[in-house]
Parts: sequence; structure tokens; C-alpha cells
Amino acid sequence: MKIGQFRLFFLLLTIALFITSCSSGDNEESAINKKEDIARSTKTTSEKDGFTINVTNNGFSISDALVQEFIGIFHQVYPKMVADYNSNAAKSIDVIIDTTYDGVAYAEVDKSKIVISSNYIKEKPNDTDLFTHELMHIVQAYPYGGPWWLIEGIADYARFVYGVDNAKAGWSLPSYSVGQDYANGYGVTASFLKWVKENYDNDVIAKLDSILRNGTYTYASWVEYTEFTLADLWLVYSGKPVGDIDLTIESTLKVSKENIDGPDAFEGSLKVVDGDTASKYLVFDYPTDLWIQQELSENAVVNKYTLTSGNDVPERDPRNWTFSGSNDEETWVDLDSRSNETFNGRNITKEYTFDSNTPYKHYRISITTNNGASIFQLSEWRLYQLRE
Repeated sequence: MKIGQFRLFFLLLTIALFITSCSSGDNEESAINKKEDIARSTKTTSEKDGFTINVTNNGFSISDALVQEFIGIFHQVYPKMVADYNSNAAKSIDVIIDTTYDGVAYAEVDKSKIVISSNYIKEKPNDTDLFTHELMHIVQAYPYGGPWWLIEGIADYARFVYGVDNAKAGWSLPSYSVGQDYANGYGVTASFLKWVKENYDNDVIAKLDSILRNGTYTYASWVEYTEFTLADLWLVYSGKPVGDIDLTIESTLKVSKENIDGPDAFEGSLKVVDGDTASKYLVFDYPTDLWIQQELSENAVVNKYTLTSGNDVPERDPRNWTFSGSNDEETWVDLDSRSNETFNGRNITKEYTFDSNTPYKHYRISITTNNGASIFQLSEWRLYQLRE
């Protein structure tokens, strides 16, 4: 190697070592900053009457006064909710004030943890009773889940009842207005639940909470507690006449092809008659001889049915079908048929009426064509008798 080449090689080696050193220094500095971020957090623990709250204030992102306010709300409302709804609820919870979460707040029930957005609460420091809503989720702890709108509605009802100072945040339950639906969740559902409690069953919210926790909630539960279907209750609540007679409530379901995980699965066949338009029945490898059948508790005239589209992929919707009745499951009488049907949105319910005066025990809808997908889905299929 010549002297000039050696000098060039040495210069390049020096530059490379310098860059590596700088990069290493940057990494070290980044690690130090990360450690500093972790260190810049405070954890405040408060225990009273067997209930403990641990608040981690990441990055000192909210004031100590706000931390103390959350602690005060916990000790004031949480023991009451536990006593009223679920004595087995967690007695110790963790609260994380999160500088990175861009929502409002959420509960991780299985971890007895609540996360609150520091950005939100700094922007709206008077809305501390959002914490009451999240505390109710910890109390709920429904191992079997349930309709999301009902879960959130009960939590907002709890905020209405137990909230320390909802007025400070300008928060209240909304009055009924056109366009609302019981499945809107949160305040709309909470207002509806409050009305049902005041007019039909003073213990209805506690009863709903209990059956959601033990996994026995069904659409028929509303009839048991109020003698009205959920749909009819909403009609009365909104000042409209009661709807047609729902015969699906006491029916038994059969399908020619089941969801691969069974009828009780997340998208199993029973979802098509559960009264929840947010759930659905889904099958892969859709066969053109697919049918869904309901057996009524007794022979009855059906002259109306409804179908609710799924939550996604319109190509999975039914397009052509035949609706039939039978009293022996062998001889079927066609009562209605439709072709080239479409839904103008997701989770949209369409009604179909036809003339029939003959009572049948079994009713079947045979979906001969969907909109072209290899998967079929349907959120709800309900049978009705028109009121005279």
C-alpha cells in the first residue's frame, strides 16, 4: 500500500469510528431519556375500609389535586357499587394516567386496571366522573360478555346514580329524541334503562347485571321482567304504538349448516335469533341449499319477518330466498319468495310482509343466492304476526 493510499484508508477508518461513537452516544442518551421518563412518574396508594387504589401518574402529567380527586371518587363510589352489584369485585385497582393514549379512558377488567388519558383529563379537568363509569366496568366483570350497548348503558347509568359531581362536567342523561335507538349505548341506553326501571321493574338493572354476569342473559329476559319485548319497550319509550307480535322469542333454531365453532360461538347460528343486531351468524363455504329454520312453541300464523344485514362485506348478504311453513318438517308450503334483494347499509333491518292465514309450527328461510361471496352472514331473522 502506498503512503497516499494508507493516509486515505486511515482517514476513512477514523471517520467510521467517529460515526459509530456518535451513534452509540445517541443510543445511550436515548436509553437515559427513557429511564428518565420512567423515573418521572409517581405512584400514590390509598387504602380505606378494605379497598385499595394505586394511581400511577406517568410523567407527572396531571396535578396532584386531580390524583387526589380520583382517589376521593374511588373511596366514595366504588364500595357502594360493589355492595349493590357484585360483592366479589376486585378490592384493589390500579389506575394509570397515560400520556400516550389518545382516547378518554378504558378498563382492563381482567387486570383490575383503569387507564385514563392525561391529555383528555387536562383538557376537561371537570369530567372526573368518567372514572365512575370505568369503575362500574370493574364491578361488572362479565366473564361471558354481553351486548356492548347494554354493558355501556349500565355503566353510564351507574355514573348517573353514583357520580360525585356530574353537573361540574355538564354531564347528564339525554332525553329521548328522534333517531335514537336502545342499542346506541352509553347515555341513550342509560336513559332507557332508567325509564324501564321507573315504569316496569325497580330491580331490572340489578337483574340484568346479574344475568349478564352468570351468562344467562337472552333477548327473552326483557319479556320476563317487563312482559314486553325489547323492541316493544323501545316503541313505548319513544311514544309509538306497540309493534307486531314477535314469535321468535320462544322459538327453537335449526340450520342446515352450522358455524365451524358451533351454535353458541361468537358467530354461531344462535346469534341470528338473539335479538342483538350487532351480532351475526356466519358460515364459510356458503352452500346454495342453505336454510335456517325456527320451530315455534305452538302453531301460529306468521305473515311478517325481518332480516338484518351483517356488520361488514355486503357480498355475504342474502340476495334470493324462499320463506316456507310446515307442520311436520316434511311437507313445506312456500309463503313468500324474494329475488335481487339488497341492503342499503350495514346492520340494516328490512321488513317483509305477505298474506297468510294458516298457522304453522315450523318456518324456514332457504337462501339460494347471496351477493357473490364464498361466506354467508346474517345478523338477525325474526318472525312476526301482524297485529289487527
